[in-house]
Amino acid sequence: YHLGIQIPQGDIGIQLVAHNRPETYKWKERKGVVFDDTLLHTAWNKTDETRILIFADILKPFTGIHK
Repeated sequence: YHLGIQIPQGDIGIQLVAHNRPETYKWKERKGVVFDDTLLHTAWNKTDETRILIFADILKPFTGIHK
């Protein structure tokens, strides 16, 4: 879970890859997002400002690797 506290304007975001399909999300101040960080993901902040988030891990049972 990520909660945007201070989010700069500009090129900032996170891209997740699920089922070989990339999805991009742009954080917003005072808005939360939940994603599975066990998926391949990349986050970036290509601004000169600091991004501030509150994040929390949400535990889920591990059921093994599915192919």
